[in-house]
Amino acid sequence: IHSCFAGIAKNGVEALDKMKTIQSDIVFLDINMPRMDGLRLTEHLKLMYPDTIIVLVTGYSEFEYARRAIQLGVEEYLLKPFSAEELTALLFKLKTKILHRLEHEQKEKSHLAVVRSELWKQFLEGEDPPSEDTLHHLEETGIVLDGHTFWVAILELSLDNLGFDEGDAELLIYIVSNILDEMSALYG
Repeated sequence: IHSCFAGIAKNGVEALDKMKTIQSDIVFLDINMPRMDGLRLTEHLKLMYPDTIIVLVTGYSEFEYARRAIQLGVEEYLLKPFSAEELTALLFKLKTKILHRLEHEQKEKSHLAVVRSELWKQFLEGEDPPSEDTLHHLEETGIVLDGHTFWVAILELSLDNLGFDEGDAELLIYIVSNILDEMSALYG
């Protein structure tokens, strides 16, 4: 993870507009902002970018604001004035949370790839036509087979004996993948 300060917005509307191009992992908001308050902006951000961590920074210590913020999915509620130590501790906590989320997403992607591979194998070796159950399982992994005919390319790249370093191997896989995608678009 790299750190990057994305910018400051003058009001809630500008902040929402900036998020369309920046899409920050963490957003610090004040409850009291012109044109769109922090709670309303939080509603929009959570709908559009559910993984974005919202930190409400405010001078209001009233329970009703805190309760509403929690209902909207605000992860943290930082009361002004706060110390540099409080902010640093919060940033480390949020960094850890983001790292855990990214690790979990990577594990899910790896698991999905294995499941897809197994489902493809079952599909290719299975009955003709495939059962509704098989098609349903494929759709759950993002593979929608709604046509009457299909073409399949099975490619195994054994790069061990070719002397490629890891970067060259990844580039070759990327190139082959793009060629197959283009062929799929052309003939699919």
